[in-house]
Amino acid sequence: MAVYKSKNKKIGYIHSNKDIPIHNLFNRTSLFQTPHENQNLKVIEEECAVEFNNNHYNFKLYGYPLNHKTDYPMFALIIKNLINKRQTEHKTTSVRVELNDIDELFNLNYSSKRKNNYERLTSSLERLSKVKVLLLKTKDYENNKYLPLITSYEFHYGKGKKQPKYVEVKISELLNSLYVKMWNVSFFDFSYIDAEKIVKISTENAKGLMKNFMSQAYYYIDFKLDSLITLIALEYKYEDLTLNQARYKIKEALNRLVEKKFLTLYKFNKTRAWDSVRIIPKTLCNNVDISKSVIDILPSNFDYFQNKKVIDEDKENLKRNARLNSEVKKYPDLIKLLEEFK
Repeated sequence: MAVYKSKNKKIGYIHSNKDIPIHNLFNRTSLFQTPHENQNLKVIEEECAVEFNNNHYNFKLYGYPLNHKTDYPMFALIIKNLINKRQTEHKTTSVRVELNDIDELFNLNYSSKRKNNYERLTSSLERLSKVKVLLLKTKDYENNKYLPLITSYEFHYGKGKKQPKYVEVKISELLNSLYVKMWNVSFFDFSYIDAEKIVKISTENAKGLMKNFMSQAYYYIDFKLDSLITLIALEYKYEDLTLNQARYKIKEALNRLVEKKFLTLYKFNKTRAWDSVRIIPKTLCNNVDISKSVIDILPSNFDYFQNKKVIDEDKENLKRNARLNSEVKKYPDLIKLLEEFK
């Protein structure tokens, strides 16, 4: 889940692929979709531009659809290197991504750095340069024209073992503008993302859900069905998608996240025709039995938006009892959620 950001603190060097600060435009929307392999080759025409619109973000995009298998992790490496380079060159728009970093993230074991070994990463960079985004609203930036995420890239394979091997990437005006405020995290809308975990998940739908869940605060545990459908762009992935089909696809992805121990537990609000799901990530509580005992009494993130909170005394009593459990006390964020409504 998201890490809290201290006020008036800048983002420093990023040394790991497990905590890359990604702008939430890319985490909490369907800008990166969940296409089938063959859909990566299907160009979205400008007249059929995909639109996303909620309370925080509004954009349109056309061009090649972006995936989570290679495009999002490759994008994360670009962001990591952009932030590190801007520690000393504040206005740089060109970054170098070492091929060894790509190998490490994608678990590649090439003895030599040859062009044909990086074809699928070349395809990812091509999509990042060919997608066009019209950003109509975010918390910190808008643009009035369609822009790519990167403007160009060039691989350098070197000659011999001692020559550097990397890909040089130039970021776009759009990406540059989104990362202008990285020097004051209280104004920068981002979350720390573990790109390694996303790479290790096998399906696009599960990757898309994991990325979004990572970007949420610890108390954000309830998600509406229609929001999840939009988030991973199921309506664009499957023609004539029914709600039952969407439920099945989302349940399948949630099961994958439980298998990989990213989620400890999840529960739908109804046995049939459910329209929301509650999750308990491993970061909140990794004990299945404790999670089962508290999942029904935790407050909903939707309650925070209610003007007048309704206090359920029976539920408050159960929360008090749970807080006394010595095993529950091992989970500080869970204890916070079990505090009484005031």
